[in-house]
Amino acid sequence: EGHGSWEMSEKDKLVKGVKDIQKNNDNGQDEWQAYCDLTRTGNRDPKLHSEESLRAFIEAYTTGEGFDGAVKKANLLSEVLRFRGVPWGSDGADVVEYLAEYKVTRSEVSMGHLPSGKPSG
Repeated sequence: EGHGSWEMSEKDKLVKGVKDIQKNNDNGQDEWQAYCDLTRTGNRDPKLHSEESLRAFIEAYTTGEGFDGAVKKANLLSEVLRFRGVPWGSDGADVVEYLAEYKVTRSEVSMGHLPSGKPSG
């Protein structure tokens, strides 16, 4: 008593949904990685994906509809700005600083990487 109740945000619920799929299904991890590769964000951390992207993955996974359509759907519903030619050695904090006047936060920045783990910028 006195602690109040803590409710998960919609995004936290979606992140948990993706992690549950990864953990509890034989092909869940591979399917998430395939989806991430198709999104071309270079990011496999569910926390750094948009709600739309997470929702599209979960829906495609549970219905078996395939990820090509899910990626297109997520891209249409998401507000994404892709930069090319970001200086070598830049990180998310540098992008946040560059976009400061637009009040972008670090959680909204995803730096692309090749499958090898090298930056793709």
